[in-house]
Amino acid sequence: MFSTRLETPLPKRAYVSKSLEVNEAPPLQLLRAAVSSSDFVEATSIGLVMYDESGSIIDCNDAATSYFQCARSDLLGRLIIPGVRLQNKDGTQISNDERPGIKSFREQRVLKDVLVGIDIPSKPLRWARVSTNLVDLGGELQGVIANLVDCTSEIELSKILELGASMLGEIETVNDPSELLQKLCDVLVVNGRYPLAWIATDVEDGRGTVEVSYSAGVVGYLHDGIVSLLPSEPNGIGPVAKCFRTQEVVIAGDLLNGESYKFWREQVQEFGFSSAVSIPFHTTRSHVLTIYDRHTIAFDQAIITGIVEMTNTFAQRAQILATLARVKSSLEGTIASLGQLTEERDRYTEGHQTRVGELSAAIARTLEFDSEAVDTIRLAGDVHDVGKISVPAEILTRPGKLGALEFELIKRHCEVGANILQKASLPKVIVEVALQHHERLDGSGYPHGLSGDQIGMPARIVAVADVVEAMMHYRPYRQALGLEAALTEVTRGSGTLFDVNVVAACIAQFEAGFEFES
Repeated sequence: MFSTRLETPLPKRAYVSKSLEVNEAPPLQLLRAAVSSSDFVEATSIGLVMYDESGSIIDCNDAATSYFQCARSDLLGRLIIPGVRLQNKDGTQISNDERPGIKSFREQRVLKDVLVGIDIPSKPLRWARVSTNLVDLGGELQGVIANLVDCTSEIELSKILELGASMLGEIETVNDPSELLQKLCDVLVVNGRYPLAWIATDVEDGRGTVEVSYSAGVVGYLHDGIVSLLPSEPNGIGPVAKCFRTQEVVIAGDLLNGESYKFWREQVQEFGFSSAVSIPFHTTRSHVLTIYDRHTIAFDQAIITGIVEMTNTFAQRAQILATLARVKSSLEGTIASLGQLTEERDRYTEGHQTRVGELSAAIARTLEFDSEAVDTIRLAGDVHDVGKISVPAEILTRPGKLGALEFELIKRHCEVGANILQKASLPKVIVEVALQHHERLDGSGYPHGLSGDQIGMPARIVAVADVVEAMMHYRPYRQALGLEAALTEVTRGSGTLFDVNVVAACIAQFEAGFEFES
C-alpha cells in the first residue's frame, strides 16, 4: 500500500528501544518517515502500527489506539498489550508467535488480510483485517508496519449468515417442538459462540413466575426466581421481564452498569457477562429468548434483526409441530376408539388389530420406511378390521365352518371399513389398507380381486402381519397354530400371494426377537 524503503536510514537505536517514552521523539516520527506522508498517517481510519524485530510496538497512529481502546503511551514499547486478547474467527486465541507483526518479521514476508479479533473485557469486540509491510533500512530488515482495516460489520454479517444456515439445517431434522426450542439455544451457543442462551416461559400463575424452559451454555448462571414478571420486585425490572411486558426486543448494552441490572450485577460479574438481548416470541405459550455476550454493546441492529428472524422461524415451526402433534393425538384417539368398538363385539380377537399394527410397523421399519410412514402403517393396522362392526356378532364368534352367504358377509367388512374411515376423514393410506388388506398379488383376494402393483405397499405389509398374527392366536374355529406354522404359511405364499420383501422383513423381525407387546 506504500513504500517501505528509506533512502536515509534512521538511527537503529530508535527502532529497538523497548522503553521508549512518548516525549523521547516527536510523535509518529518513525512511522511518518516510513510512510512518507504525515497527513495520511493521522487522517486515515486505517490503524498503523510499527513493530521492531522483537515484536514490540515502537510507534502507531491515533486510529490504532482506537482499535486497542487505550492511549499511545500504553502501546509504545509493549510486546503484549495488557488486557487485550487477539483471537481467530472461531474464538481461539492467536498466540504471540502467530501475531501478524511477529510472524511477518520472522518469516520475512508480507501478510495480506489476516483476520484478527480484538477482544477487550467489557468492551465491544472489534474485527480487523491486518496486512503487513517490511521496513527495510539500507538493505537490513529493521521492523514491520501493520495496517488494520476495520471489518467488524462484515464479520457480524457473516456470523448471522452462518448462524442462519446452521439453524435452517437443524430445523429440518427436528419433529418435536420441545426439542426444536432446545436446538435454538444449542445453535446460538455452539455456532454463534455466545456464552449463554435461554428461553423463559410465563407460567401464567398470577404470581409473575417465570420458568427456565430451555438453556445452553453457562447454565450455572440460571436459578429459580432469576426473573419475576412483577415490576415491584427487584428481579422484575430487568430485560427479560421488560420484554415479557412490552413484547418488544430489549437490549442491555452494559450489564455492569445501570439501576435495572442491580439484582444480577454480582452474578454478571462472576460469569463475565457484559451485554444481553431479550427477544419475545410465541408458540402455544409466551416466551422470551435471552442471549448473553462477554462484550458490551455486542448486539447491533443487524445481529438483532437476524436473530429475531431466526427465532420467529423456530417459533413458527414449533407451533406447526405442536399443532401436528395435537392432530396426531386426536387421530390416534379416534383410531383407538374405532378399534375398541370393533373388538368389543368379538372377545376372541381382542387385541388382534393392535398386534397387527405393531408387527406392521416393525416390518415397515425393516423395509426402511421413514418414521412418519411407519406410524401411519401402525395406525392402519390398528383399524384394518373396523368394518367387521357390520358383521353380526354370532357370525364372528361361531366355532364352526361358515356358509357361503356368511362368508360373503365377512368379506364385506373391507369395503364397510374403508367407508367408515373415509367418512372419519382419516388419511388415505389408512382407508386404502382397510380396503385392500385381503387382496393378494395373484388376484385371488377380495373384495376387488386386485393384483400386483394395484395393491399398495402398506396394504401388502398389513396383509402379511394379519395372517401371521391370526395364525399365532386362538380362534373359535381352531386352536392357535403358533409362530412356525404362521411363518411357513406366508413363506409358502411369498411371491404369489404375498410380497417377497414383506415376507422376508417379517421373518427377519422374528429372527431378531420381535415380540408382541399386547
